[in-house]
Amino acid sequence: MRQIWIGALALLTGAAATAGIGFKGPGSATVFPVADAVKTVTLHRLTGAAEWTVYDFWQHPVARGALKSGESTLTLPLAEPGYYRLVVRSGQETAETGIAVVAPPPALRKDSPFGINSHFAQGWETSLIPLIRAAGFSWIRDGLEWQSVEPRKGEFDFNFEVAKRVLKASEALHVVYCLSYGNQYYDQRSAPVTPDGIAGWKRFVGATAGAFPKVDTFETWNEYNCGFNMFDKVRPTAENYMLLLKATRAQLKQSRPQAELMGCSATTLPFEWLEEVFALGGLDYMDSVSVHPYRWGEWQRMPETLYPDLLRLRQLVDKYAKGRHVPIHTTELGWPVDWKYRISEAKQAAYIVRTYANLQRAGVDKVLWYCFMKPPQDPELFAIGELILPEWNYTPRPGYAAIAAMTHAVGDLDYAGEVAVPAPALCMKYQKGGRTVHLLWNPETKPVTLAVASGRPVTLTDLMGGRHVLTPVDGRVQLVLAQMPVYLEGEIGAVSLSTAVTASPAAMQTAVNTPFRFRLDGEAGFSLAVDGREYAAGQSVLLEGNDSIGSRNAIGDFRRGGVTCGFFCLSYDVLTQLSLAGVQLLPAQQQIRVDIDNILPLQFQKITGFAGTFAGAPLPAPTLDRLAITPVTTLLLPFRKEVKPYDLKPLVLRFDFSSHPSLSHEGMLGNNPCFYRKDITIDGEVGEWRNQPCIDLRAQGKYVPAFGEPDPGPQNFNGKVWVAWDDNRFYLAAEITDPTHHQVFPVWQGDSLQVGIGKLFPADSDTSIEAEITFSSQNGDCWVFPGRTPLGFDGGAIRQYSEPRMKHTGNRSTYEVAIPWDKIRFIGPGDGAFRFSILVNNNNGTGRLGWLEWGSGIGSGKNPELYPVMTFVK
Repeated sequence: MRQIWIGALALLTGAAATAGIGFKGPGSATVFPVADAVKTVTLHRLTGAAEWTVYDFWQHPVARGALKSGESTLTLPLAEPGYYRLVVRSGQETAETGIAVVAPPPALRKDSPFGINSHFAQGWETSLIPLIRAAGFSWIRDGLEWQSVEPRKGEFDFNFEVAKRVLKASEALHVVYCLSYGNQYYDQRSAPVTPDGIAGWKRFVGATAGAFPKVDTFETWNEYNCGFNMFDKVRPTAENYMLLLKATRAQLKQSRPQAELMGCSATTLPFEWLEEVFALGGLDYMDSVSVHPYRWGEWQRMPETLYPDLLRLRQLVDKYAKGRHVPIHTTELGWPVDWKYRISEAKQAAYIVRTYANLQRAGVDKVLWYCFMKPPQDPELFAIGELILPEWNYTPRPGYAAIAAMTHAVGDLDYAGEVAVPAPALCMKYQKGGRTVHLLWNPETKPVTLAVASGRPVTLTDLMGGRHVLTPVDGRVQLVLAQMPVYLEGEIGAVSLSTAVTASPAAMQTAVNTPFRFRLDGEAGFSLAVDGREYAAGQSVLLEGNDSIGSRNAIGDFRRGGVTCGFFCLSYDVLTQLSLAGVQLLPAQQQIRVDIDNILPLQFQKITGFAGTFAGAPLPAPTLDRLAITPVTTLLLPFRKEVKPYDLKPLVLRFDFSSHPSLSHEGMLGNNPCFYRKDITIDGEVGEWRNQPCIDLRAQGKYVPAFGEPDPGPQNFNGKVWVAWDDNRFYLAAEITDPTHHQVFPVWQGDSLQVGIGKLFPADSDTSIEAEITFSSQNGDCWVFPGRTPLGFDGGAIRQYSEPRMKHTGNRSTYEVAIPWDKIRFIGPGDGAFRFSILVNNNNGTGRLGWLEWGSGIGSGKNPELYPVMTFVK
């Protein structure tokens, strides 16, 4: 659980006076029950007349109108469940908001798998509780921190506003109460391990159990395995976790014997750590296992990859459970809205449904998405809605409507198993009391056409809750599906691949403002009605593109003889036609290689202009004046400058095209080899490194002062760095001139190294880590601390499995470190290249004086895109 305080956010919104048109729904949310006869939205700061249009999730206009000057309330004629987008235009200003119309939610069920993470303990208003229920959730995950309820040692206080909000939420919803984190009076606010800390923790558990009588499901810490909120003061080992787990179990069962205790709460499925806990008898002290199987840095891995991973976890749990069935819960997980990974809000909505479905396939009991709301000015990308200031209006994202449609369709039913259908499609059955619903989807981007046998009309509910009645022709209804799940209710027989109709796109993407084309094939008499047009079998179908990058989702009806006998649904990406895919220095050839991706190679693009400099010298124009008719055009730009290893030179590029916006690049480029070595011994000595080129931090990097401190000069602060690799580990060595070795906490404020390692593309905070490397000159202890890591990343594994050795003699410090590739996770030798940056901090006992850095993106600001590119050399 992240720490997000929003109670004081109003103080951060000084721009409210100049904000544009704002929106507010009744109850401070643009979420409406479908049964509401009147659905109104109030507009704020609207001056003059305005025109408005409502679009559905499939980008069809469904309502429009106008407001006279002085009017501010819209009444929207939205009679069907779904996600809608309201766009208002007044003069030169355009504003929009999301709207969800939802069908009645299922009854609150303790055995429901549907849950969501909340933050009432961190300031959320209780007005969100009805919205959580309206989406069909029975469970939330929340919890007050130990620090907040024991402000004075030995005195517990639950009588404050935030605690009252958690209490109110627990009276309306089932709660997974996460017991965490440390307290300033015990074990330096880290996880308790000392007798005094453990005793204090037990008092905290007992007091919490008494303060929340409606809560009977508790979780022990949050993401202990990666040292979350432990401040690097207690090692997140399985042995230390067992101390906490046993104490929690003993106290909770004494205070509330029937309460359920979840154990582990581990992030990213650390199987080694989990097995260590289980082997120590951990399952004897928990009623269930909770995990957070995020795909950090690997968001391109679809929800279907959860299924084999959770089956593996089930096998591991069963191995140590001594014949007892131990439930598994996923109390945090999610996919962010992040276009670097081609995840739009629409695709996230499909992923939410598929996540709950795949985890039910794997036998997971509870699934709690992270999370319900994005607070203002927080970079939260996982949420299914956001709080918009200054109206304080909860604005749903498509994911809200998608999960509301799912819980309405199957939330009152029981999961009845998987149904065999042709690959790659998947199908799950839900039933109860004579009612049966099939959830059917194709996880692939390319469409698959299915024929569903039925003797009677079938009701299909789409991703957003829209209902479609399909009448069989020749005993079958036809479905074309790609990525978006649907629900079928009615007489359902065998599902087979269809030959009656097929849709065959060449690729599932198109360029901005360019139609998406595919061929519709099939038997005579079939037609497809989509985007207001009807196409016969054998014709090419053109779907509208977008005027900006994103995803386009389309639905339509198959017809034959005037009968609607099938459903069509797919999603495709809308991209810029051209993009710079890579820039690389080829030192042996004295060339700069530039790769330009072209998603529409048959759409002619001529290079009409070029400007570029490298190391301050102009680059000649490319010899090609037009792009090749291939997905990638490679341009080789010659340069005459000698570039020694690790010399970073400024590169500026600009390409102009005949009918496309210019492409530009600006950054530092160099010949940066990471050498393959099999002879490295981690002993703190750097003798074996001297036979390869090094990074000279003074000659090839720069000194950055802190707080205006003077540069101590090369004679007092200097250094060399070497990097290498083998198939299993990344190696780093450094020799630093520094007469005084002084270490403090946090590590980066004392003498230390800070290293940034990241994926070549995309380069961002989700695909990179920082490690802080230091040692104690008093006792020789050496550490590799996880610094900045993605939320949920197993930083504890970096610390546990890295091998560091450091020494300080005279005026010289030496560092030697090996870090396993499988603990970095984002990158490996098979990638060919990665991003790397390093700085060396200086502290002589009077505070942080400054640092030497090679590359950038660590010291003056966190930006992995500024890490230089390093190439694996064998």
